[in-house]
Amino acid sequence: MATITGTSSDTPLAIPDNDPAGVSSTITIADGGLISGVTVTFDITHTYVSSLYLYLARDGVEVLLGQGSQGPQPVNGVNSYSFSPTAFDGDSANADWTLRVVDPDAYDDSGELLTWSIEITTTSDYGLVFVDVTASGSGEAFPYGEGSPEVAVSAAGAGFFLGEGALFLPVTASGLGGIKEIGTGTAELQVSAAGRGLIDWVSALDPIQLQEVYRLTVTGGPDSLPDLIIGKISSWQATNQAGERSSYVQAVIPAAQPLLADLQARTSGELVIEKGYRFSDGTERYEEVIRSRFDDFRYDRGGSSLTATVSGYLTGKTPAKAVRTLTGVRSISLTQGKYRVRCDVDLFLQPGMTVNAADVSFTADYINYYVSDVDKFCEVSER
Repeated sequence: MATITGTSSDTPLAIPDNDPAGVSSTITIADGGLISGVTVTFDITHTYVSSLYLYLARDGVEVLLGQGSQGPQPVNGVNSYSFSPTAFDGDSANADWTLRVVDPDAYDDSGELLTWSIEITTTSDYGLVFVDVTASGSGEAFPYGEGSPEVAVSAAGAGFFLGEGALFLPVTASGLGGIKEIGTGTAELQVSAAGRGLIDWVSALDPIQLQEVYRLTVTGGPDSLPDLIIGKISSWQATNQAGERSSYVQAVIPAAQPLLADLQARTSGELVIEKGYRFSDGTERYEEVIRSRFDDFRYDRGGSSLTATVSGYLTGKTPAKAVRTLTGVRSISLTQGKYRVRCDVDLFLQPGMTVNAADVSFTADYINYYVSDVDKFCEVSER
């Protein structure tokens, strides 16, 4: 394992108030190696650090780290943070790494990004050995009780050596075998399949009759408990990705004192963000937007209130295949040939889909969501 570090040289930086673009500081890492872990640490002073959104980007591909917390502070007013995102695992460490701090709320507050640093762990210090191996064999399986299977295999390979490090063995194999009759009967193969279909029931509704709402469900099944449905969350942020890249969810729950025991009892469950609509007759309908494991839980208590923050990561989502037209487009950006569109939160949009925005079309590789009491939107980006 190798460790690569970098420290910012362009700080301290003032954090603008009510500025969605935020303030950015970049650290250039010139060392290579595949990433197996990233740790980001930084110090911030700010009047209301709980209103800050914190992001990390690698060569322009950005993920949400989390939201600042308004907890007990040292006498000097410096808030120290440490995050370990998994979204960049498997990428090269050789890149421009950018920390972005956003204050989207108009509270007439102020503060500074004092300094930040990044520590990257790579999978190997040295080179790799590649050895190609081919194998062939033949064998025969005998009936139970009359013998044992025999398989003869021979293999040969040639490769080249680059320093020291891991051994990779791409293997191809072929074989021929036979099975003697054991009995008579019919072989049956049963196959079942499940998936999530896209039925866009929202587009058929009259927008005048709709009130957009969000809720958080903490699943209780792994802890042998019923699901905990929380209808009031003051804000939530998420990064939605597919494949081996991690999705991330964070939600802030106000007035959480009565829910503390229920939350702590379900830490083996999952966090599910659902978007819904409240109709004119008072009924509601929800659909899942994103989910994650329940990895982290904390609360911040003030003089008269207690706020809880829950968050987690999840990998293994299958890329979706569909075409969606983005609505409420606020901006379209092009950086190093990659598009990013800021628009309304789409209830049915998932990574892997093809999106259309004005005269632009691209694959939604990842989606960042930002929802609070004062604003709600998402950023759809390609990698």
